[in-house]
Amino acid sequence: MKYLSDTGWDSMFLNLSLFSFGALALLFSSGYSVGPFLIIIFLLLVLPFKAKVDIDKDDLIFSSVFILFFTVGVFDTVLRGQSVSNLDLFSRYLLGAFVIFYLSQRNIKESFLLMGFAVGAIGASVWALYAKFILDMPRVKTEHLDPVNFGNISLLMGLISLTSVFWALEQKKKPLAALMLLAFFCGMTASLLSGSRSGWVALPLALFALYKIYEEILKDKVKKAALVGFVAFVAIFALLPDTGVQHRISLIFSDIEHYTQGHSTTSIGLRFEMWRSAYEAIIQKPVFGWGEAGFYEFQANMVEQMNLNPMILDFKHLHNQYIEELAKRGVIGLVALLLVFIVPFKLFYKKSQTGNKRTKPLAAAGVVVIICMADFCLTQGMLRITSAVMFFVFTLVFIWCCIRALEKREIIQSPA
Repeated sequence: MKYLSDTGWDSMFLNLSLFSFGALALLFSSGYSVGPFLIIIFLLLVLPFKAKVDIDKDDLIFSSVFILFFTVGVFDTVLRGQSVSNLDLFSRYLLGAFVIFYLSQRNIKESFLLMGFAVGAIGASVWALYAKFILDMPRVKTEHLDPVNFGNISLLMGLISLTSVFWALEQKKKPLAALMLLAFFCGMTASLLSGSRSGWVALPLALFALYKIYEEILKDKVKKAALVGFVAFVAIFALLPDTGVQHRISLIFSDIEHYTQGHSTTSIGLRFEMWRSAYEAIIQKPVFGWGEAGFYEFQANMVEQMNLNPMILDFKHLHNQYIEELAKRGVIGLVALLLVFIVPFKLFYKKSQTGNKRTKPLAAAGVVVIICMADFCLTQGMLRITSAVMFFVFTLVFIWCCIRALEKREIIQSPA
């Protein structure tokens, strides 16, 4: 294995691009696109000078599920004569597969990627505190991200920072570990102030997965201290009325009660109405679905026939990614979506169990990101939103490429 450059400008360019991905993701318009765009342009420019690509079976498996999901989108678009713009989101998966093949060949450093996420999480919390308590924003958001996406991406960056605590401790860098722990709490702060409830469900699931991955090395005192600290942090936010957490939780019960009384114009009520229309669509075309345009035409008819709330026609997705795929692309689309979650999850989990202490935190980060996104998709069409797709796809891709680059460096540096 030979890199084009080990210490030159090209490595620094790629590493700074990795840093920019997390650092710019939340607080700048399309900030999540800067890093991927720069990296893709760079890789395209150097391809003519790269004769050999060193990939293994896991790289091929990882990239193949992204290519499959893109292919399903292509067939869905072409066979139904839909607008080419329908491929916009699907194209991100193809670009992600391309990056998997080539970025891990470069001398990239995981420290830049992880520090970018930490900076992003800290920046998100600073904005969230300012927006909530100075601007009196009911649910924190930005000009380009709604509260759900802002909160969920903040939480993901916080959780990645939590896995980075183990990465820093492995290198005996306690101040850096403290910074990463701070970034974790900052990510949680931004999530809580956004009022995004799907993130609150995902958080304990992700923490449990992380606990299982590191269970053997965590001392009892550390486990107890971590549990007490986490519970105390969440309790403070839940008990303080100004944070809005209590209000968001109480709305769950009131929305359900209102729906049972025939009032569907609430967050949960409108979701139920959308899912009712989708159920009818799935029953009629379970294998291939209705397509984008076909489904919304069908949904408009269902609004009249089933006396559904007409407000559901204003939404661009069904607030459940799994139902969305079933209704629009049938079982084929759902299977492709599940593979996008399951296959990378298995690959990251396998890497977390290899005993390599340098790659283990990165693999753990991949695991928790997938768990969280799979949970987010239960109540939100996360993968029908550009910011969420970009963050999900390229977070996984960049983490994977950092793992592979680390493994290749270790092979090169090991004695013959």
